Amino acid sequence: MRASAPFGCDCQPFVHAAFFYLNEEFLVRTLCDMALPSLESGGAAVIMATAAHRRALAQRLAGCGTDLLALRTQGRYAEIDADEVLSGCMEGPRLNLQKLGLGLSGAIAAARQEPNSKTAPLFVFGEVVALLWAKRDFENLRALEQLGDQLGFAVSTVCGYPIHEFTEPGTEEAYLQICAMHSTVIPPDAYPTAKAERRILDATARSYARPGKL
Repeated sequence: MRASAPFGCDCQPFVHAAFFYLNEEFLVRTLCDMALPSLESGGAAVIMATAAHRRALAQRLAGCGTDLLALRTQGRYAEIDADEVLSGCMEGPRLNLQKLGLGLSGAIAAARQEPNSKTAPLFVFGEVVALLWAKRDFENLRALEQLGDQLGFAVSTVCGYPIHEFTEPGTEEAYLQICAMHSTVIPPDAYPTAKAERRILDATARSYARPGKL
C-alpha cells in the first residue's frame, strides 16, 4: 500500500502548488507520489529539475514498476535540465520568459500527442524558481511563477523550494509572497533550525491576522 501523501498532495489536479522541503528523500518520494497518478491514468509528467533530482526521481519511479523507457518514447515522461534552462534563457539581468515558455509548452504539447493523454492529468514539476531564489532574484522568480498559472487544463504544476533557503532572518516575507503566488502550499517535512521554524510560522500566523485575511 502506498503511504499517504503529505498535506496538499491529494488534491490533484490543483492549479499551481508551492512545495517546500528539507530532506532530499522526502522531495523525491513526494514527487513520485504526485507523478504516479498522472502516469498510471494515461497522463504525463514533465520534470524540469536539476540533474540529481531528475536521476533520483527516475530511479524511484522505476522502482515502483514504471516503464520509463516506454513513457519517454511516447513523450509522456519528459525531463528538462533546470540549470541549462536558466543559463540558456537569461539575457543580461532578465529572464526570457517567451523562450522558457516555448520549451516548456513544447514538452507539454509532446505529452499531449498520445490520444489517451489529451485530457488526462498532466503533472509538471519545476525548480528553476528555486535556482532564482538561491540568487535572491525575486523579480524574475515572480515573473516565472506567473507563467506557472497559465499551463492549461488538467495540469498540476508544482514549484519546488528547499526550505533551508529561508533560514536567514528577513526571508520570511519572501516566503509568504511565494506562498501567496500559489493555489496550494505543501509545507516542508521539517525546518533547518528551531529558530527558522519559529520565524516562518510566526510570520505566517501574523499574515493571517492582517485585515482582509479570512
